Amino acid sequence: MDLWVWLDGRVTSAADAKIGVLDHGFLYGDSIYETLRTHDGRLFRLAAHLQRLEASAAGIGLVLPWSRAELTEILGTMTARAPAGRDVGLRLIVTRGEGAIGLDPALCPHPRLIVLAWPIVRGDHPLAAGGAEIIVAKIRRNPPSALDPQIKSGNFLNNILAYREVVAVGAFEGILLTVEGAVAEGTTSNIFWASKGEVRTAEDRGILLGVTRSTVLEILAAERIPSRLGAFPPEDLRGADEVFLTSTLKGILPVKRVDDARFPVPGALTARIARAYRARIAQGGE
Repeated sequence: MDLWVWLDGRVTSAADAKIGVLDHGFLYGDSIYETLRTHDGRLFRLAAHLQRLEASAAGIGLVLPWSRAELTEILGTMTARAPAGRDVGLRLIVTRGEGAIGLDPALCPHPRLIVLAWPIVRGDHPLAAGGAEIIVAKIRRNPPSALDPQIKSGNFLNNILAYREVVAVGAFEGILLTVEGAVAEGTTSNIFWASKGEVRTAEDRGILLGVTRSTVLEILAAERIPSRLGAFPPEDLRGADEVFLTSTLKGILPVKRVDDARFPVPGALTARIARAYRARIAQGGE
């Protein structure tokens, strides 16, 4: 992967970027992050991503020493390096920083900022035309009482264990259920489905509140498409009329199969929502 890195105040190649082994992001997964991308060279929903980064930092008791203006300037430096005709994917990472071995956050007086950037193809996800195949994973989502999924943490082992199931069957994505057995979200995406003209998705509690998910909820309200958030069993998902995933990098991605259940690609509502999403991107800004 052609990837460049902002680390400790300078841009370098991935091969030359080094952090110490005592960084608590490495030692303990004590870090937070945001994934962003450009569309035609412009960052989309930047304020929402930075707001969520701040919320994640507050969730782990971390004070960010960088202002939104400083972070925006750094992201601009990275996006400016995109090859002609390509967009950029970005991962903004904040670790607790370096410190002695131990769990006390006070051991790390200086948080560390890392920004990864890589070129991506413009337009829809490569699977958008044919649809993605997904499964309902056996691994359950961490409950909010253990590790709140609304904290976008670098501690990703829960998702990795679920994704091993995905790889084992050759699927694209795995959907985690809550410990109570309700549909939660994918390993790296949120999920929506439509039944009898109503679009459904998981309730806010117990999932990561995706920025693209929030945009879709805004579109549903603006387009007056009936929608409902709730604790739905996986049978409701498998019995849907159409299904789609959302994330910053995936956009609106139609699903053609959930386990053994198959769906049209794209469904009528999925296509309508995708058109409205592209229109918002074309308008730029927030």
